[in-house]
Amino acid sequence: MRSGHSLARRFDEAGALTLEECLAHRYVEVRPGPEWVLRAMDASVSEAWIARPRAVRTPYFFSAVQMVRRSDLCLTCSETLAREVAGTDEFRILPLPEECSKKWVPKLVWHERGHRDPAMQWLRSVITSLVHEQDSGR
Repeated sequence: MRSGHSLARRFDEAGALTLEECLAHRYVEVRPGPEWVLRAMDASVSEAWIARPRAVRTPYFFSAVQMVRRSDLCLTCSETLAREVAGTDEFRILPLPEECSKKWVPKLVWHERGHRDPAMQWLRSVITSLVHEQDSGR
């Protein structure tokens, strides 16, 4: 969210946000694919969070960041992306409410046709090693 957002001020006062406080605000939803592809991500958070008010849906994180920069909308994204974007004082990174803090485990998905393709095997191994490297660096 942008730095001057009312949720950021509330977090500064209380030290945490409740689910109800978060649900009182509208969100930019980033959905890069069809609904069925992303149901696993939704399964890792509470039903109330899944039903949170959405102002707009976009397939691109870049456009979501631009919308948040210029409005009172909020964005839920990975900590990695948030830290990359929040390199300036324009944005605030806040933790999700406790009810929504289940760990989401990303998964690589590919078509059977590319399973034995050496180039695809290499790409999957590079992605996997980068993720493990990043996780071990925390």
